[in-house]
Amino acid sequence: MRTSVGTVEKRRQYRARSGRESTARGARVGSYAGAPIVFTSSWLVLGILLIVLFAPIARRNWPDLGAWSYVVSALVVAILGLSTLVHEMAHAIVANRAGLRINAINVTFWGGATHLATASPTPATRALISGSGPLSNLLLAAISYVLWQLPTQGSIWWALLAVLTFVNLFVGVLNLFPALPLDGGGLVEALIWAIKKDHFEASRITGRISQILGVVLAVAPFLWMAAAKQTLDYVLIVWAVILGAAMWSTGAAVRQRRRPTAVAPEIFLPALGLSGETSVADLPARLASLAQPELPAYADQVVVVVQAPNGAVTGWIDPQVVAQVPHSLAGTTSLAAVSQPLPAQATVHGLAGDSDHWITQISNLPHEVPGLVIVDDGSAGEPARVRAAVNMERLVAELAAGQR
Repeated sequence: MRTSVGTVEKRRQYRARSGRESTARGARVGSYAGAPIVFTSSWLVLGILLIVLFAPIARRNWPDLGAWSYVVSALVVAILGLSTLVHEMAHAIVANRAGLRINAINVTFWGGATHLATASPTPATRALISGSGPLSNLLLAAISYVLWQLPTQGSIWWALLAVLTFVNLFVGVLNLFPALPLDGGGLVEALIWAIKKDHFEASRITGRISQILGVVLAVAPFLWMAAAKQTLDYVLIVWAVILGAAMWSTGAAVRQRRRPTAVAPEIFLPALGLSGETSVADLPARLASLAQPELPAYADQVVVVVQAPNGAVTGWIDPQVVAQVPHSLAGTTSLAAVSQPLPAQATVHGLAGDSDHWITQISNLPHEVPGLVIVDDGSAGEPARVRAAVNMERLVAELAAGQR
């Protein structure tokens, strides 16, 4: 399972392609399902700017606030951040319940992003994940609207509830716009995917729709103001152009993707999972008993991994390290004592997958980890069974050739 320098460099490229380098710099406020929750540096800059801009408005409405106007302004910014975080957490929770691994949850200058390690496996999952974000904001808007109706009109808390209501209503409705990168585009993609039974083609069609709607959105303020004979609203124009450009660029990026290709079975190597209590002396006999008829017969290497009692793969055995164990100590030296650690990301369930699937698996693997181990979930009450390992150099070479 050794990995060459060239393979590691290719893995870095796949990380960039798949968005694995998704944990942005900023203030980490927690984690969910192992993924960091980060308010990025760009959002922190925006927050400070909004606090400074909103404080005079607070003082104008409540002259007695004085310096406390900055506290009220900070509460408004906190509401914006909370609304975005609720939106992204809804995506993350639904994705986690669907069995998808989450890389990072970021709140950014432009909103937020939940980075998933793997794509949605079905149109229904894609639709549920996409729709959960806007739905959470609309529910929060409904709750805050009810509280807003309580007899507190004119107070600061009444104003903050009004902000919470309208911010979440705006975020929820805006994200239902049927174009990428908004969640409405994800819903459109899921619908087309369900109809055409082809995820790649559905993505390309959604990308084209996003480009068209991006152009429409960018020019709509000009047409509307000209028809209504109103003066130009530059703030509206700037935001429409920015959002339209984001739709166009996202749609263009989606349409430039290549259709995933199947990978050859030569990337797989036979593997053997053993208890960490197995002695080094027992290893040759256990290797001789290995029978994996479903794997390629050409394989000249067997990967040995160590499994915990619950079936989790915890490490792999380097033959060079085993060779250094003196013969007199082989019977009392356990495999756990000579194993090299493997993190949870090194375990993959199932042999199937196209090129994009394996690129994602590579991108999720830390640089120092030499390879991937494939296991089958055990039947009721039984631990998982190791089936194969991935020859990383062959896999990376094949993927690189497929991209040329």
